[in-house]
Amino acid sequence: MTAIPARRGSKRKWALAGAAVAVVVAVGAAVALTVTSGDSGDNASADESQPAAPPIPVGALNGLLLAPAEAAKAVGTDKLTGSEDLGDRIYEKAGKGSIVDGDCVSVMPGTEAKYTGSGFTAVRRQYFANRPQIDYLTQVVVAFPSAELAQKFIMSSEEAWRKCSGRTVNVSYTNPDNPPGPPAFEVIGPVSSSDGMITLRRTREGTGEAEGDWACSIASTSRNNIVVEGSVCSRTKDGTVTELVRGMAEKVAARK
Repeated sequence: MTAIPARRGSKRKWALAGAAVAVVVAVGAAVALTVTSGDSGDNASADESQPAAPPIPVGALNGLLLAPAEAAKAVGTDKLTGSEDLGDRIYEKAGKGSIVDGDCVSVMPGTEAKYTGSGFTAVRRQYFANRPQIDYLTQVVVAFPSAELAQKFIMSSEEAWRKCSGRTVNVSYTNPDNPPGPPAFEVIGPVSSSDGMITLRRTREGTGEAEGDWACSIASTSRNNIVVEGSVCSRTKDGTVTELVRGMAEKVAARK
């Protein structure tokens, strides 16, 4: 069989075509590399997070509580002074003991049993009043070793509050040094949660009047490694507790 001779110039055409394909592949690879590199850089930037703020030291806790004038402005009253039984001093420990219905002590800010087993490191609490508008105002800051533990405490508190919601609870205080006082029954209302703050209302049985039920509203949130809690007991102004707690939370957030 006679071989078919190749046409002149065919090898050159195939060589040029091959070179063109190689150039296209190389350019495509370069473009792909550029796009991929750009995406990786964007993702790396997006993944970069701000460093966490260092934990607030125990020595700074007193300064996180609101001054009387600040607290008065937050709850909408003209002034606040120390409560009759506890004065206006800053207590550097949680209140000893619990309440008669101890399984619901979580709804009582500042009480020792509320924080037992949580891993907290320190508590500061203070009490004000301006009767008849506000019978009791409580502000509390609690330090934890980390922001994670502080947030965990808020989550466990919400769970505990929901278990007590709808119950009538004897909130009379108990401690090893003194017998409990007269029964004080309060109806635990529903729990609300918004922007990391949990709230509920405790209504005292047998106090309903035309001016409204006597109630204590409580709120709790966390910033950094600090849990901030408050309660306002009143016939007309207990709902202002969220502003009280928000004011303390802003002080925590402002610390660098």
